Formats: sequence, C-alpha cells, structure tokens
Amino acid sequence: MVAAAAVGVAALLVVLAAEVAAAGRCRHSTIVAIDFGTTGTSYAILYPDKSVVGDMVALAREVQTYSTDESAHSSNKARTAVLLDPADGNKLLAFGGAALKQFHEMAEQYEPPLAVLYTDFKMVLEPGVSADPASLLVIGASTWREGPPPAPVPLLLVIQRMLEAVAKAARDRMVAQWGEALAATMPVFWVVTVPAIWDARGKACMRRAAVAAGLVPSVDAPNLLLALEPVCALLAAIAEAAPAVSESLDGKSVMILDCGGSSVDITVEKVSLRPLVLSEVATLQSGPWGAREVDRQMRGFLTMVLGVEAMAKVDASSLMTLMDRWESDKMLVGKEDSDAGGDADEVKLRMGDIMDAAGLSMDDIHALVQAFNRRAGCEVLTVGARKTLKLHGKVVRSFFVPVTRKITTCLRDTLSLHRADYVLLVGGFGSSPYLLREVQEAVREVGATDVVWPVRPGTAVVSGAALYALQPATAMPYTVSNMRPEADGPETHPECARASTPDSRASTPDGRAMARTLVPVAQVGDRVGAHDHEVGCTVPSTVDCIRPAECAPALHAECAGVMAPDGRAMSRILMPMARVGAHDHFTQTSLRPPTEDTTTIPIKLYRAPRLDAAEEPTGRRTVVVSGAAAAAAATATTAASVPSATDAALIGTLPVPVLDMDAPFDQRTMSLTVSFSQTELEATVVSRRGRTCVMTMPLPPPCVYYFAC
Repeated sequence: MVAAAAVGVAALLVVLAAEVAAAGRCRHSTIVAIDFGTTGTSYAILYPDKSVVGDMVALAREVQTYSTDESAHSSNKARTAVLLDPADGNKLLAFGGAALKQFHEMAEQYEPPLAVLYTDFKMVLEPGVSADPASLLVIGASTWREGPPPAPVPLLLVIQRMLEAVAKAARDRMVAQWGEALAATMPVFWVVTVPAIWDARGKACMRRAAVAAGLVPSVDAPNLLLALEPVCALLAAIAEAAPAVSESLDGKSVMILDCGGSSVDITVEKVSLRPLVLSEVATLQSGPWGAREVDRQMRGFLTMVLGVEAMAKVDASSLMTLMDRWESDKMLVGKEDSDAGGDADEVKLRMGDIMDAAGLSMDDIHALVQAFNRRAGCEVLTVGARKTLKLHGKVVRSFFVPVTRKITTCLRDTLSLHRADYVLLVGGFGSSPYLLREVQEAVREVGATDVVWPVRPGTAVVSGAALYALQPATAMPYTVSNMRPEADGPETHPECARASTPDSRASTPDGRAMARTLVPVAQVGDRVGAHDHEVGCTVPSTVDCIRPAECAPALHAECAGVMAPDGRAMSRILMPMARVGAHDHFTQTSLRPPTEDTTTIPIKLYRAPRLDAAEEPTGRRTVVVSGAAAAAAATATTAASVPSATDAALIGTLPVPVLDMDAPFDQRTMSLTVSFSQTELEATVVSRRGRTCVMTMPLPPPCVYYFAC
C-alpha cells in the first residue's frame, strides 16, 4: 500500500538527526548533491538550517532539486549527454538536452562543424571492465557522419566535463539566490551518487573526475563524499515520511526497486537506523528494463502508422521535440482508473513538425489513420485539431506492457527467494503511476509486503544524497596494523620469545636481532565510512600491519623471533597505520620493493589491541608472538609484559604490485593509500609514473579473533 506520513517515523528521524547534530559530520554551509545517472542527471542543494538541524523531516523539506535543462517538459533530470569540441581540447559545448539539440542542429548543416556527442558512458564503469580507470576510453558520435569515426577519449575526461557542467549550474543557482559576493564565501560539501554494484575502481574514477572538474583539490578531500544510490533513496523516503513505516523499520528488510531511464536495479537490504547502514540480503539484480523501452514502443507504433519511408525523412530535432512532450504524457499514464469511464490514459501527439519533415498533408494523415483503424478492427487513433493525433488509452498502455512484465517477473522471483517487509519504488521511471500499479499487483500476489512510493520518486536519490552528508560518522572497533621488521634492543622488548620455525625466519645483513612490530593502519576509535569509507560505521579492536624489527631479549623476552639473512633475530612488531581522530585513511608515500626482482610487496594485516603512541618509537611495541609464547606471557609474573598478538589475528595479506617494473630500480617507489569502511578496506597504489592499481580486502566482523574490544 502507499501510505501518508507516519508520526512514528518523524519521531524516529528527530532522534537520528539529533545524533547527526552531535556528530558534526558536515560543517559546510552548503551541500550540493549530484545524481549521475546513465540516462539522466540532476543535482540538489541544501543549506542546513541550524534551527532545524535536529529535525531530519524539516531538513528534507529544505532540499532543492534541479535539472540543468530549464526548458525541459520533465524537470526531474537532464539527459546525461555531453557535447565536446575535439578541435579545442575537447572543450564542453553543451550538456543535457541542450547537447542533444545542438548536436542534431550542427549535424544537419550543409557543412557541419565538428563536434562529438557522448551518451551512456556511465555503463563503461561496470565492475570488471578494467583495473585502471585511466585506461578506459569511449567513442562518441560525430557531426561528420560521412567521415571517419572520432578518436577515442578517456572516460575520465567525459565524466569530468559532466561534473563541470552540473557544478557550474549549481554555483550559478547559488549566485542567483545569494548574490555573487556571498556565494563566493560559502564552502560547498559535494556528494556524488554511485551505484551499489560499483567496485573500488569505479569509485576511484569518480573521485579523480571530481578533482579534475575542480570540485575538490584532492581525491581524499574532506568535503567530497560518494554515496550509494540505494542508501540515498531509502533515506529520502524515510525523511519525507511518505511510506507506511514506523520505529519497527529498524532491523527490517527493504527491497529497493530503482527504475531509471535505461535500467532497473533491484536490491534487498536489511536496515539499521543508528547510524543508517544497509546490509545486503540478496545479490543485486539488474536489467535493461528502463523507461527507454516504453519510448521505443511508442516510436515503433508511430512508424507502423506513418510508414518506414515517411519516418526516415523526419529529422532528429523534430523527433526530439515530439519525444520531449511525450515524456510528460508518459508519466501521467496510470494516474486515472481505466475503469472509471472516459478514455483514461489517452495521449495527444502534436504532429505538425513530424508532418512537415515527412512531407505529409492532413489528407495523408486522415488516410493513414483510417487504414490503421481498419487493420486494428476498432478506432484506436483519432485525428484532432491543430495537427494532433490522439492515441487511445489501450494503445498507450500497451507501450508499457513488455518492460513492466520483465520488471515484475524479476520482482516476484526475488521476493520468492528473499522476503522483504517493504518494497521501495524510486527512480525516474519509478515516478510512473502505471508502473506503481503493476508493482503493487505483483506484490499482492507474493504476500504481505507493503509498497512504499515516496512523494518524489524521481528525485529520491539526489535529495537523499544531500541528507546523507549529514549522517554521523562513527569509529573503528578494532585496530588494523601491518607487520614490519624493527631493531630489537634489550631495553625495548624484554619479553620477546624467540621462535625457530621455518615460516617465521627472515634474514638481515649483519646478524642483528629483529622484532616483528605491528604498525597501525587504522586505530580503534578512528572515524571511518559505512559505504564509501566516509560515513559512519563501527568496527571493534585495532588493525595493524606487521613488520620485522631487530629483536633484543631485554625488550622482547617472549617475542616470536624472525631470522634475517644475516642471522639476526627479528621480532614482529605491530605499528598503527592511523591514529584516533585521524582521517579514515593511511598513506605511505615512499613504498619501494626490497630487491630488483621483487614484483609484489606483501603487506600482512593483523587485528590487534589498541597501540599506545606514547611508547613509540623507542618504547615497548606491540609484537606478533606464537600461541605458546602468548600463553607463557599470560602466566608470567614479570611487570614488564608488553602487548602482543598471535598469528591467529592475521586478517590477510595485501599483495601490492610493483607497477613500474620497466623503470630503473631506484625509480620504482609508489604511494599506498588504505581507506576503511565497515566491511572492507580499499588500497590504492600509485606509481611514480602515474600507474594506478586499486585493491580491496574484506575486514572481519567484531569478536571473531582473539583480541576483543
């Protein structure tokens, strides 16, 4: 059922927003959210009002959503279309519907100027396409139709131009509202939406494009957030208080049915509200069942009526004008009950431009319509005044049947395997009353599941993205560290236990003792991201990386030693990668291979207790010891006991590739950035020559390993 506002939800959101205010997530006076879709793109602006910062419902009413196409009949989104001038450094000529219109007008000139149109380029970022976003290229459509195809350009450049166009529209809007002088002083917090299915590579590409477009100065800028589309849609639906949900939503399963122009994504998520975190229940289902299929059916019908030869004469601009007006009519289909009498869902098409382009007179149209009605056996078409063609409601509804049947079939199949308490219908195509009715019917057949239809389904993602910037950040529940060797002196590691197992041996040139120290990557208490390593979640002890260090009996009497090549004993000491209160990532700028033959640098990551910064770099360190050594240390009476972790706390090994193997050995240095989320870490490696590699590693849930909170 579609419900009105729920008092329980409003009360719940007041509590959530109070937590947001306390956390102080976003300190900027302006939030600009960009919903970058395959077919359409929109943006939203939110000026967080301090007087209502504790009321998320009130904040939702303050979100202003816009399209860059001011003259479009459908104002939800502008077409994701970019027109570039390759002769002028791929300068942006136009974006959105204006790009399509200008492209066709230029192409129809006798000697058209060169320009290249790019559409559907977001689909190139589907997972698994390439390991390096910089290597992805796209080919557009040239206004020179008789010449060779245009040269491929980097996908990153096209996305950059798209972001530039939307950012300019947002800034122009701010200037119009506040004046140029005041708008220039207002810091902007940017939020860009990304699909839930995207991997780290796609997110990295968006961050780099945001930097290139001038939104932020660096990929890890604190005022840039990537937000998952399903999370944003759900947050908007809750904040608008439109669905029949209550406090009991916490812990419930929600199917998010995101229906766009080119595709439909179906996810089932379990909802946790404090903070807002979604846990995947079912693998994402996706298909090419967007609103474009309805448009294709309508164009096919028009071709049946007028004939192939007549439609071939119609220029692209005339057809675009017709389809733009059809867009508004399409979203009204299903609004009225077809059994209520009259001709519900009828649509009147203005055919003047089409007739002129095809060379058809009114007599020709009357003859074609009569012939079609005879073939149909009933009157489904009528010629109206002012060169209009009225389509009967039955004909119009038939355009929706093929695609909605595919959507509801997938919906039924998914619900039969994964029960959901609610189905949330959002997206541009999700605004269709006809699709809503079909989804409701399918849900009734399956069982007790309510359909939630937000007040503005087409802008749910972008308005939710603006609110998402206000969600509180929370902390890592354990420390993640990497291991590295470190000199072991008696005064530092008095309880280091020596081990002689082959797998614990390493070598050093001069025989000095070494300890396996843990270096924190992310410290317990660090603020990290729930989904894109930026917005709140909780994870339980410190995660460290292990490194061998020279071992001294006085310092590490119980340390599991590692032998270096020169015979020195080594202790495995844990060193934190990040500190409490630091940003949610660790960066090492001078990572280099140990030998010329090294192609991969293995970095072992351990879960460990919190590391004391006051003890470093000369004090006792957290070390990796054997299980037996840990047990012995637990029963020891000495007061000089040091923190330790066993090999059972190993999270995994991060294989960092040496990207510039063709470079001289002394030029193979790389930078390594490790970011953390609730469930995984993301490592980005950038070589001296600019080559990039992005890797991910799942993080263990709380209380799995020996060291607990």
